[in-house]
Amino acid sequence: MLVTGAMALFAVEVLINTGMTVGLLPITGLSLPLVSYGGSGMVAHLLMLGLVMNVGSRPDYEMTKEPFRFVE
Repeated sequence: MLVTGAMALFAVEVLINTGMTVGLLPITGLSLPLVSYGGSGMVAHLLMLGLVMNVGSRPDYEMTKEPFRFVE
C-alpha cells in the first residue's frame, strides 16, 4: 500500500504538471517531481522514493495474520 500510494502521488503530480504545461489544466503551484527546483518538495519526494526502494529491497518479507503475540 505504501508503494501504491507513493507512485499514485508521483503520477498525479506529473499528470497535473503536464496538463498545466500543455494548457489543459489551470496553472497551480504544483512542481514537477524530482525535476523542478525546490528544497522541501525535493526532500519529501526523495524520502518517499527512499521508502519505496526500501520496500523493494525486501522481496521475501511477508506479513503474518497476527500483528504481534505476547510471550508468556
